[in-house]
Amino acid sequence: MTTTPQFAVIGAGPLGSTTARYLAEAGASVVLIGPGDPGDVIDPSKPWGGWSDESRMFHAVDLPLASAILAKRSRARFADIEERSGVRFTTANPSLTVSGMVKSDRTSGIEIDTHFDIATLMNNATDVGIDVQRIEPDELARRHPNLRFNEGHFALHHADGLVLNPRRFVEAQQVLAERAGAERILDHVTSIEDDAEGVTVGLAGGGQVRAEQIVLAAGAHINLDGLLPRRLETMVLGITIALFEVDEGTEFFPTLMYADVSSPHPYSGLIVPPLRYPDGKLYLKFAGTGGLRIITSKKEATEWLAAGGDTEGAENMIHALRQLMPDLTVHSTVTRPCLATMNHANTPYIGHVVDRIVVLTEGDHGVTVGDEAGRLAADLALTGIWRDSLPARLFTPRFA
Repeated sequence: MTTTPQFAVIGAGPLGSTTARYLAEAGASVVLIGPGDPGDVIDPSKPWGGWSDESRMFHAVDLPLASAILAKRSRARFADIEERSGVRFTTANPSLTVSGMVKSDRTSGIEIDTHFDIATLMNNATDVGIDVQRIEPDELARRHPNLRFNEGHFALHHADGLVLNPRRFVEAQQVLAERAGAERILDHVTSIEDDAEGVTVGLAGGGQVRAEQIVLAAGAHINLDGLLPRRLETMVLGITIALFEVDEGTEFFPTLMYADVSSPHPYSGLIVPPLRYPDGKLYLKFAGTGGLRIITSKKEATEWLAAGGDTEGAENMIHALRQLMPDLTVHSTVTRPCLATMNHANTPYIGHVVDRIVVLTEGDHGVTVGDEAGRLAADLALTGIWRDSLPARLFTPRFA
């Protein structure tokens, strides 16, 4: 670059791309640094966050409450972002949270947390003004005869749910960011050094970028690549995604947050109905219990990505699929890896770690809260102060 930009945003996924857009649209000079969409090619030597995918479940009744508020704020802007960018990333799709439990159950070896506590979720929906309906077991079976829920399972129905396409979301944010003047660098960051005058960012390709300030939104790679002098208090979780190829015309059903601890093969997680992937095939998506691993080092992350996740652990998802849809014909199964970050509160980290560096991480919600989290991070970076009605302490980064 010929001049020093005000901001370098590190990480070009949902959070970083959104932050760059808000900064550029506010009139700041911005450079957005990160690899492009890798498609189906996973290179373990490069950062990988899993956003190069076709689907995420969106429902603003998720927990904790602060994240639900961020999700609802984000959704209010989706139509505007799609219209201005010309990129469609949402599909209307009702959602069901299905559980046989009300509180955590540790007897099965799986802790079903408050993400499946129907009463808590209903209270949460009331707090954020989302219209939901509790469905009792008999009614659940009547409405969805193609799904075989175990006896005693009930559900929370959110008619106004969405399926988000993360890669299209990122594309839309980057279209608007570049239109507002942001510069894009297709590389990844290997080092960050700050001094009294600014911040120097080292690139894997051998170059450097000098900026007045940075927003660090590199997800799991903040810790894995040692981009800060101290490790953030976050857990990096390797998640296995199982994609089941199904026939054209496979019967529609809502997106599911599904917990079944009574089965011989307990499962809790996300199920997305069939969507068309870039290879032209229809895949039903599972992500949850089975194929999870805590990643503690760059070496472990590289091995996880190279292996494509945990194919043996994905067997648990196959058992859940057979229980839910015993008559479904599955032609093939594809597993893909994902790296996610989680912290003590399961809310994004948004805050200064030094004067010139703002950190932004997902907190287990990613693209669903991405637009509002990026807006908050951009505003903090621009003004130097927290100006939102939600207290800053809910999002303050913590170090290990």
